[in-house]
Amino acid sequence: MPHDSKIVSWHYDASYCPMSPSRTATIWLAIDDADVEKACMRFIPHSHHYGHLTYHLSEEDENNVLFQTVRDTENYGEPIGVALKAGEVSIHSDLLLHSSKANNSNRRRCGLTLRYCTPDFRALQGYKEGIPLSGEDPEGHLGQPFAPNARLKPRDFHSHEGIDERLQSLDDRWPARTKLSKHIVAQIEALPTFDPHVVELAPGGGKLADQILRALPTTYTGIDFSEPLIERARERLLAYGNRVTLFRAGRKPC
Repeated sequence: MPHDSKIVSWHYDASYCPMSPSRTATIWLAIDDADVEKACMRFIPHSHHYGHLTYHLSEEDENNVLFQTVRDTENYGEPIGVALKAGEVSIHSDLLLHSSKANNSNRRRCGLTLRYCTPDFRALQGYKEGIPLSGEDPEGHLGQPFAPNARLKPRDFHSHEGIDERLQSLDDRWPARTKLSKHIVAQIEALPTFDPHVVELAPGGGKLADQILRALPTTYTGIDFSEPLIERARERLLAYGNRVTLFRAGRKPC
């Protein structure tokens, strides 16, 4: 948040997510611009080649958002800052050292973290939070079913025919989605400090956004990687005018 004194100390993701082997890719999606003034993430290039490094529990005076700190990082190389525009992503190994300083600007820096790994990994300490997207999980290690659209090919998201079929399939399979949308709106409305701006990743055809904008005096930003999906959402939300911003990840808002 703006003028937040908290930092993220030097660390690597593999020590927080107990998975073996350590070859997970972390994707950080910028919801807001993340520049040097707003304390964008810093990385130490090639530090993942050192493998698992010793970390220490963070001291209280570090003001660390997390609780682990890798010390003496100057032994592993010179850090570089990676500035991102909203909608852009960075991708790094789960063994790569990274951190961020305090955000002393008057602007928010928000992002979403996703992690991808191959199906042969094993989660330790009962950690089974993943969802299979492709490949096989014959032992049922993750304890989760395949995602509903796991068998869709990337090209299906970039044609109007594929998108329309997907949206219709969602409505047919999960009529409870409408009830869930109303629950989400109620949860937002009940927040003690209501932020008059809502950001949604993967807005689909804009059905949830429509309910949010109809019920609440808010502005809205939707981010998706599929241009046909963005077009369908834009058609549905046209009546809300400049309250709505939609853009494809990696492109400028429109």
